[in-house]
Amino acid sequence: AFLIPHEEGLKGHWNYIISVDSLEQFSGYNFFSDLDEEIEEAIEKEVFEGW
Repeated sequence: AFLIPHEEGLKGHWNYIISVDSLEQFSGYNFFSDLDEEIEEAIEKEVFEGW
């Protein structure tokens, strides 16, 4: 997930990579609510850095 501020002078997108858990906490949304809880937790805690 990415959380990119709306401002000038941004760095490369890799500087704004966060976990889905962090984005959910920030936004108040539960993005993968339809998944099995165990799968949801495993996916949401990861921070994919392979961009």
